[in-house]
Amino acid sequence: MINCDACDTQQLPGTLFCDECGHFLGNVQGWTPQSMPLIKHIRFLIAASGRKLSLDLAKPIWIGRTDTEANFWPRLDLTPDGAVEQGVSRQHAMIKQTPEGIVLVDKNSANGTWLNNVRLAVERPYPLPSKSEVHFGKLLVHIFLE
Repeated sequence: MINCDACDTQQLPGTLFCDECGHFLGNVQGWTPQSMPLIKHIRFLIAASGRKLSLDLAKPIWIGRTDTEANFWPRLDLTPDGAVEQGVSRQHAMIKQTPEGIVLVDKNSANGTWLNNVRLAVERPYPLPSKSEVHFGKLLVHIFLE
């Protein structure tokens, strides 16, 4: 177990942000806000389908499945990649640029989001390093920052 410097609660090893107070728990895979290069695009490789695409970071990237009844079209729509069968929620996760760098946030998905084999706490931003493996439910996506 590791302790949060801000609130002293115990956290599982590998946790990036404290589940209690949200404090960043330390340098993970060389990430610090100062070490992040200027990122303009994110390249995605969806393992199941082999589909590749690149999206800009001018606005947040919603990840999930299209929901026409709710008038929701995610920028990264995983529907054609077997998202339903792999447990991807309609509004599963979001990638956005912050002053601290690029972060990934699970948006209360039904089947969870994993960043490099670490399950994300709901609604907590996690630094997103380049060359990451992200599971949205069971669907594996490789992410590269450009």
